Amino acid sequence: MGAGKTTLGKELANQLNLPFLDSDALIEERTASTVSSIFLNYGELHFRQLEKEIIEQLPQKSSFVLAVGGGLPCFNEMMNVLNILGTTIYLKHDVTTLSKRLINDSEQRPLVAEKSGDALISYIKEKVEERESVYSKAKLILEETEQTPDEIIRRLNLLHQKN
Repeated sequence: MGAGKTTLGKELANQLNLPFLDSDALIEERTASTVSSIFLNYGELHFRQLEKEIIEQLPQKSSFVLAVGGGLPCFNEMMNVLNILGTTIYLKHDVTTLSKRLINDSEQRPLVAEKSGDALISYIKEKVEERESVYSKAKLILEETEQTPDEIIRRLNLLHQKN
């Protein structure tokens, strides 16, 4: 959450001339409801099931850039599914960077909507620590200084040359 997946994903898709998909947007389109509304009315487990269904319905042979919610890889063995689907990238940030990004945007994010200040920082730290073992299974792990479309393309090319 707050890592810049959608922003960077759109830039990368544009440079690669590929379609850009966002799992949250696909869910909202499918349900005619917002992510926040789904969380509020049906809970997180229902939302995680919708995420799973959306990913499983993606075309296996098509090329695209996909941004997924920060929790998606951590539920229903989805990190393994994503790694089979394509090249996964973990946009790694420290807690300070993430909290600065989320402080002004928390209302749009159901898991942090009620948090601010120290409570927000504590929550982000907890989630990063909790999810790190899953995120570290990504095929590419990019530190903050490496998170540009050009660097990602360079690293993707290196990765594919090895394989």
